[in-house]
Amino acid sequence: MEKLDVFDCSNIFIACYFTTDKACSHCNREHTLIYIYSGELDITEGGHTTTLRPGECAFLRRDNRMLLHKHASEEGPIGQ
Repeated sequence: MEKLDVFDCSNIFIACYFTTDKACSHCNREHTLIYIYSGELDITEGGHTTTLRPGECAFLRRDNRMLLHKHASEEGPIGQ
């Protein structure tokens, strides 16, 4: 079962986590900084794929279309 939580931590908004793998085509309207706390995220842009792992972050430019493939951690979301 998916769970979506949005919370504010010092004006940094944390969006969601998944218990299964998900893929989506995505376009940011604003510049975005992504930090991976658990699981992995594949970001594909222009035929090039970058994989983010726990402890890594990426800056995504606004108005830029990409494919995001989220891989949930085997242990599930942290804190459950």
